[in-house]
Amino acid sequence: MTPRTKNIASATGTFFVALTLGIYLQHGEVIMDRIAGEGVIASMSHQPELPEPTTEPERELALFSWADSALNTPKIVPISLSKPFAADDTAVLRDCSFSVTAQTLPMAFVALSVSAPCDPMSSVQFHHQGITFSQMTDEDGNATAIAPALAEQALFMVTLANGDGAVASSYVPEIALFDRVVMQWDGPRAAELHALEFGASYNSDGHIWNAKAGDVDFRATPTSGFMMTLGYDDMANPHLAEVYTIPSQIGRSGTVELNVDIAVTAENCGQSITVSGMQISKGQDRETSDLAMTLPDCDAIGSYLQLKNMFGDLTL
Repeated sequence: MTPRTKNIASATGTFFVALTLGIYLQHGEVIMDRIAGEGVIASMSHQPELPEPTTEPERELALFSWADSALNTPKIVPISLSKPFAADDTAVLRDCSFSVTAQTLPMAFVALSVSAPCDPMSSVQFHHQGITFSQMTDEDGNATAIAPALAEQALFMVTLANGDGAVASSYVPEIALFDRVVMQWDGPRAAELHALEFGASYNSDGHIWNAKAGDVDFRATPTSGFMMTLGYDDMANPHLAEVYTIPSQIGRSGTVELNVDIAVTAENCGQSITVSGMQISKGQDRETSDLAMTLPDCDAIGSYLQLKNMFGDLTL
């Protein structure tokens, strides 16, 4: 090979090596950089110098090698994953399983327990046989509720604000021993369910409503009816319900008159409201009704609308 050929070959080899290294640096931007002590993986801050092409007869191409460069082969320090991550390095993994359990209580009620550890202080809705009421989970993502059963095989669905849902069921044979009336609505508290037992009048003995709900003692057989309110009204977009329960065989005969009163307040005046009702007798003959209306203007704040025909009177 002539000297001119050698020079061309050397130059070609240098171009080939530089081109190869350039492609490597473009597509693999992290290399081993030597530092004092233990070697670590670091970002490349400078390009290694290539050796000058040689024209010695015994070497036709000047090939780059790590041994000829300013870089030596580094040591790779292994990283142990057996040591727990520090809290400030990565988020702690949590079990976000969402579950609900149901347990039958006396007088045809069901205790519900919700566990949603990754949804603290979040809205949770309970659904059963057309009833919907809402509460909030606590700071640990838990919530509990006592709900009336409206079927012997009571199925409850619980949903979170993020759309997750879970179901639980409970067998409630005592539903056949009670008459039950449910009134529900959306929005701020406004509607009131009133039960006038055995000829009672407003504000007398036998007038059962949320301000005089009656005695609820799960350890004893009730001797009169009682009222229970479902849901939290101090949250955004609440779903609320009131439930009146009375034993079907209470030891006396007569009727219970049922009325719905709607208070006109600063929060609801002039607005539309929908009230839904449900009525069952001895666990059977479930009747439903819905009523939509527009409330009077705000100059009527403090007045009441009374709905006498939303529910039929109970005959015992």
